[in-house]
Amino acid sequence: MRRSSQPQNSAAPLNYYVLVGAMLLCGLLTLLLGKDLSWDLANYHFYNPYALLHFRYNMDYWPAALQTFFNPTLDLLMYFLINTFKPITAGFMLGAIQGITVWLTWRIALLFLANSQHARYFALLLAILGAYCPQFLTGIGMTLGDLTVGIFVLASIYTTLSFLKTHASNTFSLYLSGLLMGIGIGLKLTVIFYLFGIEIALLLGASLQFKQALRYAILFGIAALIGIAISSGYWMTILWLKFHNPFFPLFNAIFQSPDFPAINWHDARFAPSTAWQAIFFPFYFSMNNHASFDIAYRDLRFVFALVFFLLLGLKWLFIRTKQLVNPLDKWFLLFFLMSYIAWEIIFSFMRYAVILEMLTPLALYLLINQISSRIWTRRILLAATYYTIAFTMATGAAERGKWATDSYFGFQIPPSINTTKNAVVLLTTLNYKRMMGAPLSITYLIPFLPKAWHFVGVPFYTDASNVWPADIKKIIAETKDPIYLLAAKDSMQQFIVMSADVQLKNTGNCHEIKIAHGFRRQTDVLLCQVKKFSR
Repeated sequence: MRRSSQPQNSAAPLNYYVLVGAMLLCGLLTLLLGKDLSWDLANYHFYNPYALLHFRYNMDYWPAALQTFFNPTLDLLMYFLINTFKPITAGFMLGAIQGITVWLTWRIALLFLANSQHARYFALLLAILGAYCPQFLTGIGMTLGDLTVGIFVLASIYTTLSFLKTHASNTFSLYLSGLLMGIGIGLKLTVIFYLFGIEIALLLGASLQFKQALRYAILFGIAALIGIAISSGYWMTILWLKFHNPFFPLFNAIFQSPDFPAINWHDARFAPSTAWQAIFFPFYFSMNNHASFDIAYRDLRFVFALVFFLLLGLKWLFIRTKQLVNPLDKWFLLFFLMSYIAWEIIFSFMRYAVILEMLTPLALYLLINQISSRIWTRRILLAATYYTIAFTMATGAAERGKWATDSYFGFQIPPSINTTKNAVVLLTTLNYKRMMGAPLSITYLIPFLPKAWHFVGVPFYTDASNVWPADIKKIIAETKDPIYLLAAKDSMQQFIVMSADVQLKNTGNCHEIKIAHGFRRQTDVLLCQVKKFSR
């Protein structure tokens, strides 16, 4: 099933069948699994596009914590779907769009296979096995954005491989590849490690003279910067004008915005703690339920990839084989390895590596072909590897709910709330200093509350170790509007006790917002009026 010497073209009908089939099946899979009720959607994926479209950034104060300032462009898609269609239709459409990643994985696999009917079906098997992974199954139809932005990443990889396969005859393909990657990075910064993988592979793995390889890497990088400017330039400009940091609140040790501590904040919960763990990290996160992800899962594909990379390295080191490595194989394997290393160094959070997960079956196929030259040895190794991956894979459930026929979130706002024209609402939100012990997010309620209200996110721990930021104290002291506390029902009493630290006390006037078919683990929400008092 190896490639032919001629450029490979899949049969046009099969190409369309795979594209439409992947989209339909992923849309239906979304309906089967349930609608997205994740913490991220409740916290910022719905609020951020609302804030952008309604100019809330001068009205509200950090209602979604750090995530308030993440680029909202990618979330505009789901915001539009939720507000335009019934929940089940919106979910199907998002899942179908994300299903394009399966088709692109198939297209990438075809580049490495012979131009035959059997090879096309084997490439389809690689794409299906790629999608049969924990991060795809927990992410399909979700608003987290990893699969949506993965369309740009996979399109960039495919375009780069096509450029290299045609012996670099058309640099427009390289520009397009860099542009696609840059657009993806601008939409969601967490895919930036793929940029490092492609750049290193262009420099070292494309079997080109160094000057030519350097030229291609620079052209790709310039196109990527243009892509970032297209998808995120306006947002970076807004952040620069407001905070003097285009990535606010990230990288603030560099930009020194006075509105956030001078630190380069990142979530380091899943990073390897020792050098030994870093080297053999796949053995930890593939079988340790929570070593690199919030949801328990088991998936051995990266373990096999690590073992086969080590075997290939030993073969090259000690056997000194004269078997020639196909330049396309060399580029892809180097890209895969460098992207993985960059991911582990920067993030170590498995959800961000979903595209690598989907490409792993292809990487395993290429690795086994390099390790052994005997056809039957290859077939046995491939069959055993794929069988083991498929029949040992297990994943926990993402935060999903049943499909409703009316509204997506399914809560009831008491009519009495709308009688208050102006108000300052303090709501519990994530404290960036400690990711664990965060409250259940309720930011998704803001678009449905009176538009003239000002919402203030209060860093909150469920264990009561809370400190009020000076900016929030100033807002409370200066406002003449009514003040309310907004929190999940089981957190409200602690929030009321906490508010005494800023001279606020409960008036006993509370509105209950019923969550009819709302977020998993979510209780009903209380909106309680407080008033200032003097000590």
